[in-house]
Amino acid sequence: MKMIFGGLLLAALSATPSNATVVITNDPGGRIEDYVKRLSSLRAQGEEFIIDGPCISACTLIVAIIPLKRVCATGRSTLGFHAAWNPGWFGQQVPNAEATRALMKRYPRHVRRVIAKNGGLTSKMFFVSAAEVGISQCR
Repeated sequence: MKMIFGGLLLAALSATPSNATVVITNDPGGRIEDYVKRLSSLRAQGEEFIIDGPCISACTLIVAIIPLKRVCATGRSTLGFHAAWNPGWFGQQVPNAEATRALMKRYPRHVRRVIAKNGGLTSKMFFVSAAEVGISQCR
């Protein structure tokens, strides 16, 4: 069975049946803790993933939590990385250095190298291909 969705990974994952292929088509990310919890649950269930569009922000935790042999990407995939932040009183992004450090600790060494080559995790988003972080092309 294949689950195809856009938008928030978490919304779709809550309804994902066991042994499904999760297809990420446009995931803007969200709260780090929520992604860690859901991706960890899906890892335990043995789910496989296809990245078929943007996987941004907390969505990139897929490379930290899901074994890469269970993830593939299409030519439409891209991963967007940035520093963690909290919403401020007036909607502005307030950097969260502690959460950014915790995020970096989760990423595997090869992903941390890619992040470093791109200037580190800052408030400015940068994008890389799935191949750059070790995700193979879907067959």
